Amino acid sequence: MSSDLGVLIVCFGNKVKDSLFLSLLEKRYVVRILVGVKSSTLDVTGKVYFFDTIDVNVKKYDLRCILRSLIKCAYQKPPLYSSIKHHKIPLYKYARLDIDVNIKRKKIIMHKIGLNIIKHNQIVLDITCSKGTYIRSVVEYLEEKLLIPMSVIQITRLSVGNFNILQSYSLSDILRFKSISEIEQVIL
Repeated sequence: MSSDLGVLIVCFGNKVKDSLFLSLLEKRYVVRILVGVKSSTLDVTGKVYFFDTIDVNVKKYDLRCILRSLIKCAYQKPPLYSSIKHHKIPLYKYARLDIDVNIKRKKIIMHKIGLNIIKHNQIVLDITCSKGTYIRSVVEYLEEKLLIPMSVIQITRLSVGNFNILQSYSLSDILRFKSISEIEQVIL
């Protein structure tokens, strides 16, 4: 099952005014990819269109070259299964009804992409990027360039600007606080 984990900055009270600034900070992700599976949602939760056992090690050199070429300013097409709105309706609603929508490409900046692991049918990447970058779309781009089906297993956001996962509180931690004043003592 695909899951998205990691840092989510939540603002309330007089900190809400900082939320726009915080959303502009660069983000860092680790993404685990399953090679050999193509799905409707670009992750392992979607309808599987294709499945094959593929050893990605045969494409290691090509993968490294493609990753190096991504370090730049680029335009990216958001995935159909996203909350971006088209005529005030989220794209995922069109996708669920199998309605084709012309989606505008958005400008993104890829600061760093590291290849952490490449083993049999899995790849793990470390990506530092700008606001608005869709990690699933990065995986779809790799899939198209390598001509190998891929689906996201897990995306973990390690940081937003200087806020990192090691400084974070889980939702269960926050729910243990007895009052807003207790929460305000531990947040910035």
